[in-house]
Amino acid sequence: MTVSWSGHGGRRDLGAPLEVPAPPAVNEADVRALGLALPVQVVRAKEAGYLVQAAELCRDLIERDPASLLAARLRIEWYRLARLASTYCLPLGQLAEELRAAGAACTDDEVRELARRGRIDVRIIGGKPYALPYSLDTLRLYAAEVPGLAADEDQLAERRELCREMKRVGGASRRITVRATLEVVDAGPQDEVLIWLPVVAAAPQVSQIEVLACSPDAELAAATALARTVSWRCTGPVSRSVTYRYRVDAPWRDLWSAEGIERARVAASADASAPTPADLAEEEPHLVFTPLVRAVARRVRAAARDESPLELARAAYDYVTKHVCYRYQPEYIQLDVIPDYCLATGYGDCGVMAATFITLCRCLGVPARWQSGLFAAPDCISPHDWVMFYVPGIGWLWADCSFGISAHRAGDEELRQFYFGNLDPWRTVCNRAFFAPFEHPVPALRMDPYDNQMGEAFCAGRTLEGDGAKRTVELLEMEELAWGER
Repeated sequence: MTVSWSGHGGRRDLGAPLEVPAPPAVNEADVRALGLALPVQVVRAKEAGYLVQAAELCRDLIERDPASLLAARLRIEWYRLARLASTYCLPLGQLAEELRAAGAACTDDEVRELARRGRIDVRIIGGKPYALPYSLDTLRLYAAEVPGLAADEDQLAERRELCREMKRVGGASRRITVRATLEVVDAGPQDEVLIWLPVVAAAPQVSQIEVLACSPDAELAAATALARTVSWRCTGPVSRSVTYRYRVDAPWRDLWSAEGIERARVAASADASAPTPADLAEEEPHLVFTPLVRAVARRVRAAARDESPLELARAAYDYVTKHVCYRYQPEYIQLDVIPDYCLATGYGDCGVMAATFITLCRCLGVPARWQSGLFAAPDCISPHDWVMFYVPGIGWLWADCSFGISAHRAGDEELRQFYFGNLDPWRTVCNRAFFAPFEHPVPALRMDPYDNQMGEAFCAGRTLEGDGAKRTVELLEMEELAWGER
């Protein structure tokens, strides 16, 4: 078997609707300045869709006072403005045509109504509305609202079957083999090229990690790295890959009944790691207790049956899975404070929901951590994010708000409850923290500074994106193992 993923299924390079002046070099330290307020004139120009003028304002303000406390904030905003024009690049009228070509019986006015209701993420650029290029994929999730449009393929059937099997036998185990590849295309024959690929890392559910094959001259980070990678320093157009195998054991727990909770306490591992102060801390610029986060946390606390960490985490999971809808997102660098964005708009994807759940848990005093990497099911493999939270007497548990929301949308309460406390065994853990640094410093801002699921590449000090570097992950083998046998 070989199942592969090389990018978003509906993403296309449509070109930017306008050209924003190239920004200065930025780094990950600049990203941390996103929590600072922007000068109001920059905000107004950006929100009106005047991206060139907003970038010029950033440039002028930096030149006026390069040592200003806002210089880093202005640099990262200028960088975001330059990328924004190519992120939202699908004219709304063209999306309407694509919908009709896909069989949807909708008018331009009905497409605008979908945008008004938030089903389509739209920005005004240069006076015209533009959507994300994979907006059609989002609408397939809500095909009932777009008559004639074929629904997104139902992926819940195999999750339901696995959930019931785990409940019957107590859990599920798999041995999974993955190959990750990154091919650098946009490089001269003498250009220095740096490549980082994600590799499965140590995690509570992961064991028996093996690196089976690797391109030569690689540096492999420790299994305990927060963002585990294998990296290369090479020259010119080049392709590098790594193949690894690991075992994942996913226990089943019922956290919705007193009997199930007691069984989870009895089965708790004595060697489970305790939470650290970092698991309760704010982390700028995103995992912060803003006034909106605190307000929602108060509502969550009021809905909880008691003040125990388990009940508070359950109430936070209920809130996110019942008040947020799935929508494909722009790159996260375009989002300001991610939990505020999610709670205010009512939309998010797996990473946005995970960050929101972590922040709510920490605000409520429940330790919570990030996990991310790949969802590697028998017939698909793709990037994915989820969460761990800590309950005294039981230990670390899992929550997948994104899959919980999918189950809630389908009206499957049993499956929604499963993803609070449990995970399927179809996971590759590569990252154990949000915004985790690589083992060695990178020369420029990563394509995705917050997560690492498909790899990063740099040529002559610049970040390679789009067609400049081709990224692929392949599920080579999945072996089903008997639960409880080692």
